[in-house]
This record gives sequence, structure tokens and C-alpha cells, in this order.
Amino acid sequence: MLIRDDLARSGMSMQGATMMTRAFWPEWTMALAHIEHRDEPWLFTTAELSDGKWWCASGLAKQLPEFIEGMLLEKVPRRLFNVNIPQIILDMEARAEKIGLDLSRGSFSLPPDHELVVSWMEEFRQWRRKLQEHFDPLRMKEPRPPSAKQRKAIEAMTCDALR
Repeated sequence: MLIRDDLARSGMSMQGATMMTRAFWPEWTMALAHIEHRDEPWLFTTAELSDGKWWCASGLAKQLPEFIEGMLLEKVPRRLFNVNIPQIILDMEARAEKIGLDLSRGSFSLPPDHELVVSWMEEFRQWRRKLQEHFDPLRMKEPRPPSAKQRKAIEAMTCDALR
């Protein structure tokens, strides 16, 4: 939720921030793992491209300018959102300290090269790739028409709104 909230504070819609946080949890989890266990300055970044498509990635902060510089001009992001994961960690630690919780004995994530993390990431990426292969917006089924009960409810709400 903190990742979502940070994206929303940056100007992304709450619905978009929620979708990005859920759909791209491997990317922000990997950034968190590198920050926490290797003390590396990683970013979780999401961007709206000029053609209305979105992408998400995580990686070393110093690589982002080079990455954008290497993009084709028509693919350069219109809007770029970076999540400040180190600040989120500091805020969580400060909140925990304020209420007397000791977080010093554990960590927020497993190391990025831990066998469980590696297998989870691969499993999720395969699942996501499989879903994307089956998604074809040109062959989507039409939604079912509303039932009689649903139509009556819509009519009642419309009539109430017009009064």
C-alpha cells in the first residue's frame, strides 16, 4: 500500500497506482531487496509513454537517464513516476519506533538472490507472460446484457437521480 500511496502522491490516479503496484510487484520487490540487503540505490519506476502505454521497471538509479536517453524519440515517456523506497523504509522504521516496535531483528524482504525470491519472480513472470499471450483486445467477448433484476435496479436509480 505504501508503494501505491507514493505513486498516488506523485500524481498518478489511485486506480492506476493500485494496478501498477499489484501487476508489477516483482519489480518493486526486487528494488526493495537490493536497497535493503545490498545498500544499492535502486528505483521502482513507472512511466506513461507518448502512445498511451505504460511500463514499469526497477534498476540502479544511475541507469535511468541512460535508459531514457537511448529510447526512440516517440517512445520517450510523457510522465515518469519514481517510488522513493528508501524513504518508505525510513518512514516505516520511524512509525514503528514511535509506537515501540523493534524492527532491528528482521528485514522487510529476502535477499535478491535468495532461491525463493528467484523462483517466485520467475513463476510470476511466466504467469504474466502467459496471460499476455492470451489477451487480444480485438477478440474480446461482448459483456453479458444486464438481467431483468439489474435493469430494474438501474431504472430505479436513474429515476431517483432525476427527481
